[in-house]
Amino acid sequence: MKRPASQKRPATSLQKTASKRGKKDEQVEQEGEEEEPKEEDEEEEEQKSKRLPLTQKALKDHQAFLTEASKLSAEQFDKAFAKLPEQQQQSLWKRFEGSRKSVGRDEEYKQETTGTESQLRKKHLLRSWCMDGGKCSERYRKAFASITLEKKHGVEKTWLSKKQMEDELGLDEMKARLAARTLRWRRNPEDGRFFQFQKLSEKEATYVNKSKSSKVEAVVMGLKDKEKNQKKEKDDKWAKLSQVGDGTKTDEIQEKLMKFKTETSKDLATLDGGEFALKKNGEKTLLKHVQAVKKKAGASLDEITKLMAKKGAKKEVVAVLTKALSCLKECKAAKLQLSKALKA
Repeated sequence: MKRPASQKRPATSLQKTASKRGKKDEQVEQEGEEEEPKEEDEEEEEQKSKRLPLTQKALKDHQAFLTEASKLSAEQFDKAFAKLPEQQQQSLWKRFEGSRKSVGRDEEYKQETTGTESQLRKKHLLRSWCMDGGKCSERYRKAFASITLEKKHGVEKTWLSKKQMEDELGLDEMKARLAARTLRWRRNPEDGRFFQFQKLSEKEATYVNKSKSSKVEAVVMGLKDKEKNQKKEKDDKWAKLSQVGDGTKTDEIQEKLMKFKTETSKDLATLDGGEFALKKNGEKTLLKHVQAVKKKAGASLDEITKLMAKKGAKKEVVAVLTKALSCLKECKAAKLQLSKALKA
């Protein structure tokens, strides 16, 4: 049955209704999708943060990496370092070791990077050295001071066996803390059948309220004083070693000569490396001085070697050792000048 014409809905009316419904549906869809652009923005930001601000050259050449590393944040550096080939990472570790030795900071590095979390401390110091452009400069010194501070005024962590922890806490407290999850445990890395429990010990907590910056500055000053004292002790040591008396035996003389020979050879090797760097940098004045010191050191080594071979008289030994002491002092002074020049 046909609907009367009066009851028929006009086509234009139907179109308008459909249009309105369509707009409402679109509005609902838009409301439901309002948050999606934000997710896309977040993903885009995340992708941007993952991009490393390094050139391809820096990822292949460790010298270029050192140049660009000074502009990175700590987080960016860690990501960039992880992207380097294994061989390049090893080259940086090797250069880092050589740099420490050249400025006499290797022994203190070894002392402060032992024990728990030693790898973390080593990486922290490597990062600071790289961000200093491959020098034990300001960032490295501050990082070293903060690590020393943390080690001396922080928390010491030790993994104990079940028996050791029972003796430490008692079985009841140990069970209660395990239930409350306030006692950390793990399987023994060497034998997974057994468990280990972490003991925490606070060290010198009285310093906790001091500001970190002032503590770091205090430690830096303490390290400088320590370096001065160590230098004085070394100078006294070599002065004492150069002395020969009536009661000094032949074996003792040979030992003294050998120690001077070894130390002078080490310093000479450092000056050899420095000479190459000075030629490259065009430091002509210091280069001439280093070459003159090297010549004296070579002559001193020749005299010591000849004297050791023929086991000369004490009078002759005294003259050679006195000259060797003077030469060694010049070598060490030249090393210091060289270090400052290469840092500048």
